[in-house]
Amino acid sequence: MNRVLIIGSVAILSGCQFSNDSDLNTFIAQTKAAAKITATQVPELPRYQAELFQLSGVKNPFFDFETSDDGSDDTDISQCWQPDYDAELYPLSDFDLSELAFKGVIGQSDALWALFETPEGAIARVGAGDIVGINHGRINSVQREEIDITEQLPDGKGCWQEKNTKLALN
Repeated sequence: MNRVLIIGSVAILSGCQFSNDSDLNTFIAQTKAAAKITATQVPELPRYQAELFQLSGVKNPFFDFETSDDGSDDTDISQCWQPDYDAELYPLSDFDLSELAFKGVIGQSDALWALFETPEGAIARVGAGDIVGINHGRINSVQREEIDITEQLPDGKGCWQEKNTKLALN
C-alpha cells in the first residue's frame, strides 16, 4: 500500500514539473519586437527675467489712496465722528453682533421690541434707539421679520464709518 502511494505521489509531482509555456514565450518575444520606443526631446524652457518696477510720475500703488505719496496719513481725527465712550451702556453693548441671535419680536404693531439671545443663553429685550454690539450699533427700526441697525465701524485711521445692517429673524 505504501508502495502504491509513493509511486502515485512521484507520478503526480513529476507532472507538475512539465510546463509547456512556449506559446507564452513566443507571444512575449513578438510583442517586444513589435514595440516601438518613441520619445520626443523636451524643449528647453526660456529663462524668466524679472523686471524691476520703476515708479515714474504716477501714484504709488502700494500706498492707500487716502495717504500721501510718502505714506504719511493726512487724516485729521478731530474732523471725523468719534463714538461717545461715556454714553449709557446697554446690556448688549458687550457682545459682537455676530454673537447675538435675533430670536423674536414682542409688542404691538406701533411699539415692537426685539428679543436677542446672548452667547450665555440669556434673553434681552431692546427697542428702537437702543445700542447693540461692540460697534455701537443703534437700532433704527424693529419690524416683525427683521431689525435695521446702523453700526459704527473703525476705518483703521482713527475715524469711524457707518454701516447699515439688517438682521432677519432666525
